Amino acid sequence: MRNENATKQNQEQPVSIMSSQERSAGQDKRLQWWNDVVYNTLAPLYNSLDWLTCGMWWALQSRALDHVERKRCGRVLEVGFGPGRLFVEIARLQPDSLDGIDLAQGMCRFTKERMQRNGLECTIVRGSVHDMPYQDS
Repeated sequence: MRNENATKQNQEQPVSIMSSQERSAGQDKRLQWWNDVVYNTLAPLYNSLDWLTCGMWWALQSRALDHVERKRCGRVLEVGFGPGRLFVEIARLQPDSLDGIDLAQGMCRFTKERMQRNGLECTIVRGSVHDMPYQDS
């Protein structure tokens, strides 16, 4: 009974995510530091996650491809594309347009280079999902 009550309480708790307008200058500075140190500096190392997990990382990521229609993809937006391995595979499906948004400049740079090496086109934007630069977001 106690576990059921705890589960109900957890489900009833509202999730609150701060937008950039709600964060203090100190919070913004810490977030920027985190992104600079972790995501920008370590972007190339994210690529090794598949090797470190004996292929399990890519096995989980690639399951998303099952949800992309193979015949006609239309418009695709990948949020938080990281080092871009899945992004490349989506591009190979030749969607009408492919956009990606990631908060980390290092991930954007790494993915853009990966796309260029593979001769694929896309639009990559550095930004937050809380302030997406798309009209229909």
